[in-house]
Amino acid sequence: MHRREVLSLISTAGLCTVGGGCLSNDNGDSHSDKNDSVSSSSPPDAPDNSAQIVSQSPSSNPDATEQQRRHQLSIGETAYLSTGTVSVNNLTIQGSVIYSNNVFYSLMGSGEPTQQFIVVGIEGTFEVDTTEFAFRRNGRVIDPNPRPQEIVSITRNCSTPCIGIPVDTRAADTAAVVYQPSYSSSDSVRAAWNLDENTLKLLSIQPNCQLQKAEITNFDNKLALELTVANASPRDAGFRALIKPDYASDVSEPVGFLVPEGQTVTRTIVPSEIQVYDTEEATFTRPINEDTRFFTIGREN
Repeated sequence: MHRREVLSLISTAGLCTVGGGCLSNDNGDSHSDKNDSVSSSSPPDAPDNSAQIVSQSPSSNPDATEQQRRHQLSIGETAYLSTGTVSVNNLTIQGSVIYSNNVFYSLMGSGEPTQQFIVVGIEGTFEVDTTEFAFRRNGRVIDPNPRPQEIVSITRNCSTPCIGIPVDTRAADTAAVVYQPSYSSSDSVRAAWNLDENTLKLLSIQPNCQLQKAEITNFDNKLALELTVANASPRDAGFRALIKPDYASDVSEPVGFLVPEGQTVTRTIVPSEIQVYDTEEATFTRPINEDTRFFTIGREN
């Protein structure tokens, strides 16, 4: 099946970043609690015992609380820690991500046949360092390389700041996203959010989008790119790329769109940074093939 759509780029200058790899939420500030709701003796391969759900108990004493130890947290649930609360939500597994560093963008995962990224939204009542999240596979916490960073929301909706955690493409019996403030400590896992059975299956299936055609065109009197992408993998996938003008080495625009399993999608994109060129003179200044994810536009000589 072939689909054709139009995408107009919007500014990404409003991304929620705190700097230094940290995320924060306006719901509250950092605080300390004498009653730590995590177990400091939990081993790193069993952080299921490291978080509690604290709920109000229907008691005559208004200050009374019932603390229930949770052996597992699911995606979307909240961990109550001594420093505040943190939750992991809206998990997807992607073949690539686009990291943002102020105005600079970097595309990660393109051309890597054995790497994916677990992307999750992070929400907390205290400042959370993106590098303190990791992936646990079959009971073992994997030291991520590169460290998790905040991503640009291109093919998904991020109502809270989203981070990308690199993972190898291979099967797992169990897996979880973990919050681990110190990688050097054996008991540093403070909370874990387990992947469900359907999500686990995606860990062994590498997304594979293939660029079929790229053409410079005119859309509504503006310079546009028409991209045709086929999904050659047995799962839904996302196509992500960077588009930049030839005159600037530090300016680019992130683009992306979803390509359902078994389908070919044609999308017309209108990047703002290349509007300095006329449609008749604009050309690709780099060769284009099915693996192209970096498009540089310049004037035809």
